[in-house]
Amino acid sequence: MKTILEEIQQKNPFLKAQFLRELFSLVEGQSVTVYDLEYNPTQKILRVFICPLEFAEQSKNEGITLEKCIVVDKALSPFLENSSELPSEVVLEVSSPGLERELKYPLHWPRSVNRKIKIKYGTGKLERENLENKLENKKEKKWQQAVVSLQEVLYDENKNEIVSIQVLNEKGIQENIPLENIKKAKWHFEF
Repeated sequence: MKTILEEIQQKNPFLKAQFLRELFSLVEGQSVTVYDLEYNPTQKILRVFICPLEFAEQSKNEGITLEKCIVVDKALSPFLENSSELPSEVVLEVSSPGLERELKYPLHWPRSVNRKIKIKYGTGKLERENLENKLENKKEKKWQQAVVSLQEVLYDENKNEIVSIQVLNEKGIQENIPLENIKKAKWHFEF
């Protein structure tokens, strides 16, 4: 399974691996880890979302303080100023991913077991459609949203990748949802 660094590099191929490794190392030197990173070249904004290292080890202590964000910002600022990877006028934003953080990468799923999540997922449905007087099969996804409790993450041991999640739906029924059918997911926080 890919690391968060590898996932971020795949999403941002214009950011070099060495640059990302150094950035991750600086962040982890502050006793936190990178949850996600977004770079908008047109607006020249680099957003670094952080969470405690314990979160990476599935701890329930996910709190990030404003003070910790400032410490990480101060650690990254000189690095970004001296880097030729990004424009010198890039704006750095450091924050937590929030209470309702998105689950973007496979490693986010195991860290969310026993949490309520809001998912948008599809169910494949084979339909027949009359098109130019001949029948063709058309596969269509019907999207639905639900707030569920994530019970377990299921792996394909041979490929070392997540294949599906087991959830408890709002009716208390256990469902198995293939990861490929999930369009969007995030933590769900009830106020």
